[in-house]
Amino acid sequence: TAVEGEWLAELGPMFFSVKESYKDRLKKRLKEKQDQASMDWEMEQEERRRAKEAEEKSRKDREAAATPRHSGMSMATPGRTPLNVRLKSGTPRRVGL
Repeated sequence: TAVEGEWLAELGPMFFSVKESYKDRLKKRLKEKQDQASMDWEMEQEERRRAKEAEEKSRKDREAAATPRHSGMSMATPGRTPLNVRLKSGTPRRVGL
């Protein structure tokens, strides 16, 4: 009986292999080189994008640090003193034991 070599290589790859022709090997190498070049290009684009994002973030952080921050609006009410002024007055909050 005759058995196809591809079938043997598919079902028993540890025992059988199919030798590729010279043209097939060249095509395979060329495809691998093209894939590698494509991956390298994509990696460069991703690194540029990340560097640009990092630069933008650091620029925003510098701008935020340069602008004065307001602690918010405060309302002045008669007869009421802020908590930090009351604590600095030197009078104890509790009297007794």
